[in-house]
Amino acid sequence: MREKIIIGLAAVAAGLLAWNMNTIFTGLPDELNQGAIYRIIYFHVPANILGMLGFGAGMLLSIGYLVTKDLRYDALAASVTEVSLVFASIGLATGSIWARIIWGVWWAWDLRLTSWLVCWLIFGLTWHRVEHDFVIQGGSPGANEYVGFEQFLRDELGTVPHLRGTVGMSTRGHDTGDAQWFVNLRDNLRLGRDYTVFAEVVSGIDVVDGILEGDTISSIEEVR
Repeated sequence: MREKIIIGLAAVAAGLLAWNMNTIFTGLPDELNQGAIYRIIYFHVPANILGMLGFGAGMLLSIGYLVTKDLRYDALAASVTEVSLVFASIGLATGSIWARIIWGVWWAWDLRLTSWLVCWLIFGLTWHRVEHDFVIQGGSPGANEYVGFEQFLRDELGTVPHLRGTVGMSTRGHDTGDAQWFVNLRDNLRLGRDYTVFAEVVSGIDVVDGILEGDTISSIEEVR
């Protein structure tokens, strides 16, 4: 019975997808200023919405696991996050293509886009560096200290001290901040000369202390 339901839902989904594709590409006229490229919005916007909703669901499921210690919540959180990461990837890719054609740039480092990129880099990645009583580091697409994002962020040094629980941007030299970031496990004031603090762990520092190398980053909540 369950298999029949799954097959039936898959058939309905395939039919709706075919109908939507036909409507998007043959039933709608070109936009006056953007031409045919505007149709990418029908992929870009829903993908980003589904990615955000999925990450939110993963966060709630992760909280459920931390509260109840029920591994089913943990498994569901990991599954939802993986699917959401696919939608977020589609959203970022289609957004970049759209921007390149319409505005002539692939990327703009504004707050909204950068925050979404950071979320994309965080979810599903691993902690590849764990040095107890110093820092834990993650965010690398290659799960190592050498692979990051191809574009860099400028340093903002000395504005916030590197205290226990603060989050810093890893670099490979001046103004080379990219996808990798670290959490201070103790006060590391000397790091203020070279690394920018951009966030702080506001709760759950005991969870941070228990992270092991290779653990997966399954969810994160940004609090402003």
